[in-house]
Amino acid sequence: MSTGEPTQPTPPAPPAGPPPTGATSASSPTAFPTSSGPGVAPPPQPAPDAAAPEGGPTRSEWPAQAADLVVDVVDRVSGATTGTILTIARGIVYGLAAAIIGTVLLVLVLITLVRVLDVAIPGDVWIVYAGLGAVFTLVGLVLWSKRRPRTA
Repeated sequence: MSTGEPTQPTPPAPPAGPPPTGATSASSPTAFPTSSGPGVAPPPQPAPDAAAPEGGPTRSEWPAQAADLVVDVVDRVSGATTGTILTIARGIVYGLAAAIIGTVLLVLVLITLVRVLDVAIPGDVWIVYAGLGAVFTLVGLVLWSKRRPRTA
């Protein structure tokens, strides 16, 4: 120290956090301070990928592939079970609604038919009931004759 300048200790390491602009190392894509004094840890180095077969996944791709596989399996199972259950439930609900509405319409049509026939046919209302009863009995006998016997 022939120049007479006092020696100064190495400055402390910069605080943790993002480094100022322009303080990146040329060999690393991440921004780390380039000072290398005592007490300064070297920047963490990414683990090298395992030697993967040609075109195969590397070690860093396995978590994403595992998550995609789980999502695909859950989607398939959900689509197969939930879709079938929803179709069956819709069929039951729509079938019940159609049966209820059909029953109500049938009753209303029969009431209207009895009233119209009561006005059209002279006499008491029992004549209309007897006539409709005979018609329904004939329709029932025709349908009964068309049935197939059960095979044991």
